[in-house]
Amino acid sequence: MRSSQKREKPRAPIGVGIDLEDVHRFAVLDQKKDQRFLHRIFTPAERTYCFRRANAGQHLAGRFAAKEAVKKALHSVGLHRVSYRDIEISNDAHGAPRVRLAGTKRWRIALSMSHSVEVAVAIAIITARL
Repeated sequence: MRSSQKREKPRAPIGVGIDLEDVHRFAVLDQKKDQRFLHRIFTPAERTYCFRRANAGQHLAGRFAAKEAVKKALHSVGLHRVSYRDIEISNDAHGAPRVRLAGTKRWRIALSMSHSVEVAVAIAIITARL
């Protein structure tokens, strides 16, 4: 390893959140009829991503589970008033989920998501403040 490449030490979690959602609850949502709910929860980028997928309900449920998991993790470090729209879930170039927080302190948050036809699950772990 070159001296310019420092290996980061593992950090103990300081906040953890997990959530499980029923995909059917999101599969029945309509972009036009349920616009008010969708706009209150999801950012424009999240809505675009999910509704471009064949099974939008699975992706909406996964992103909602991720937002809930992040909110729970943030709550455990004292941030109680973070809205759903303050949390944006995206994917990096390799498809791994990423969290972007708007209008709040910055935290290092590891996120993992998964879904099946029936359920979506997400776990968020806060390891450090940036």
